[in-house]
Amino acid sequence: MAGFFAAFPDAAYTLADRFVAGDRVVWRGHWRATKQGDWQEIAASGRKVTWTVIIIGRLIDSKLARTG
Repeated sequence: MAGFFAAFPDAAYTLADRFVAGDRVVWRGHWRATKQGDWQEIAASGRKVTWTVIIIGRLIDSKLARTG
């Protein structure tokens, strides 16, 4: 994650939704950032970017145990 935050130092995450059913949890959120450094062999551009993520996980004893 250090490389990610070096390339996107102003990265901010906003949680949009979270659902829990039994031992499963799903959440959806949005990242917003400015590409200020090189990342995964792509040069810095200074452009603003946004993307949405959906994560599915499993809870054990009320703690996130696994995602994927």
